[in-house]
Amino acid sequence: FIKKIREGGFAETKPLWDINADQLAAAKTELKKELKESKSLVRKNKLFAKLDPDRQTAAITARGVGEKAGQKNALTRENLKRMIFKDGQQVILALNKQDTDESREILALFKQWADEINDEAERLENSDLTGRTSFGRVVLIDQFDFEEQKLIVNAADFVVVSSLYEAAGFTELCGAGTLVVTTGHLEGVFQGSGYALDKEN
Repeated sequence: FIKKIREGGFAETKPLWDINADQLAAAKTELKKELKESKSLVRKNKLFAKLDPDRQTAAITARGVGEKAGQKNALTRENLKRMIFKDGQQVILALNKQDTDESREILALFKQWADEINDEAERLENSDLTGRTSFGRVVLIDQFDFEEQKLIVNAADFVVVSSLYEAAGFTELCGAGTLVVTTGHLEGVFQGSGYALDKEN
């Protein structure tokens, strides 16, 4: 089952509706362990090696441009803090840097936010203020290839497609049992390529 997922999702196994929640949870745990052990990703950010395989994981994989990773929708500092400190998640931001001033500014801003949030998480873990022993982290990389992207998307419990426009999004939809959080309006073939669980929100 894990081998088939690694090779390309559910297409070569049984349909999604024939896989129960326990099987999917076990698969996600194993895939997150592979994420932790990926030498190429750990070289890009050592926090990959500290990912918790049992913690809910959100991922964003996109070009580091305003249309894909701007702060006008999901990718706000407040949302990232909520995901780490309230929802107890760990967040992977894989944003490919482009050779533009806009892209460099976006990546610099996310690096600042990631550093601030991770520092706060470490400080709270070393205090007795929250009653919680651990928090997730924001893991940011500014370069990834397709194989690394597939590994991230498959291991994530859900991916956030924060694009202002998203006609296809086939890479995000290839995740093995990965939920996709995206805009509610129909566009292109994206939303029609999966099963809509909540069209209202």
